[in-house]
Amino acid sequence: MTVPTAQDANANNRSPRPSNLAPQGDAAPAASSPDPFTITTQQAARRYNASPRTLSNWRARGLPFLMPGPRKVLYVTRDADTWVKEKFSIGRPKPTLARIAASAGGAA
Repeated sequence: MTVPTAQDANANNRSPRPSNLAPQGDAAPAASSPDPFTITTQQAARRYNASPRTLSNWRARGLPFLMPGPRKVLYVTRDADTWVKEKFSIGRPKPTLARIAASAGGAA
């Protein structure tokens, strides 16, 4: 039995995985974790289905963010999720006893 070489892999239109893409020890990229503590503008744009420019406008309206450098913007996931939910959640108000009694009294 022969051991496949890089030439064999290229001949079959398969290339071996480059060594720079191989996982390095225990350090995993933040993007692969299920719920990272902070996210970048690009990650937030994908998460909230908005453009980076929209996120800039949201920051001006109160979206919490961190600036660890002159151009780098990070969002604390928990805080940003809470802010977006408060500002943009669409749903019916929860029924209260007073509302139920008012609707029953008005219908009768």
